[in-house]
Amino acid sequence: MVLRPQNKKIADSSTDMVILLENTDPGTNAGSESCSLMTHDLFQKNTLKIYFAGSIRGGREFVRVYETIVKTLENFGHFVLTKHVADGSLSAETDHSDPVDVYSRDMKWLRAADLVVAEVTVPSLGVGYELGMATSLRKPTLCLYHESKDLSALSNLIRGVREPEFSVRLYESDTQVEIIISEFLESCSADKAETPPK
Repeated sequence: MVLRPQNKKIADSSTDMVILLENTDPGTNAGSESCSLMTHDLFQKNTLKIYFAGSIRGGREFVRVYETIVKTLENFGHFVLTKHVADGSLSAETDHSDPVDVYSRDMKWLRAADLVVAEVTVPSLGVGYELGMATSLRKPTLCLYHESKDLSALSNLIRGVREPEFSVRLYESDTQVEIIISEFLESCSADKAETPPK
């Protein structure tokens, strides 16, 4: 089920840098002290930097889906800046990251990202904040919500977004997740290729 039309417009990334997570051990600040910058030309020309958002402290009920999402994005040849969110060992109990470091790191990643993909079935204040920032930065954003849950549980602030680059899609299986992501990436890649250089 499609709640929002797929984005038909994508702006070029305003940065030529990507921040890489060198240390993804959830018990050691998840790389907050070991971020490094690498120039974008180290990546293939068609590689997109993707910010993945999913609940950590709100609950890890859908972490297996997070893993599928990240794996699918990587199988398409793209770079997931926040791959650690899909780490099955990461939880509120195991995450001892410094909040200030996390905020600084994640906002840098979000600004550097070409696209945002979020799994929004489990309510999360952090994911909601990330989506608000993504919208304000005009990042093409895909939200995925599992059909087994009552759609009324999804925040009206997410369901009510009417920005052209923002979409919410319902899924029931891993296969549907892969298809939806494929469609989203194809749409965004095509639109980026059609965008004339500034």
